[in-house]
Amino acid sequence: MAGSARLGTGAALRRLERLVAVAVPSARDRTAAGAGDAHDHRGGDLPLSRNPLYVGLLGLYLGLALLAPTFWGLVLFPAAVLLVLWGAIRPEERFLHERFGAPYDDYTRRVRRWL
Repeated sequence: MAGSARLGTGAALRRLERLVAVAVPSARDRTAAGAGDAHDHRGGDLPLSRNPLYVGLLGLYLGLALLAPTFWGLVLFPAAVLLVLWGAIRPEERFLHERFGAPYDDYTRRVRRWL
């Protein structure tokens, strides 16, 4: 019984590994911050928010806080927003401003930080 459960778990993990390998680009397909060219994406994949990942993560946090019967999840939501803002968004925006200058400033005027 235990052997077949382990075998089933191993097969499921191998399947998950193949799925992730297809869905997630490898490290050689990505560039580090600051690498690559200064291509201007004016057409914009992201016309609603400059930070869709962070908006999504905070939305997930809020959704889970509302689903879970806990008061602290909602009380700590503003702290999570401030952590994301000060710990991730502001440093990224500072870096992008230094890297791309005026085109990035124009982009920040056209596209909102959140939604």
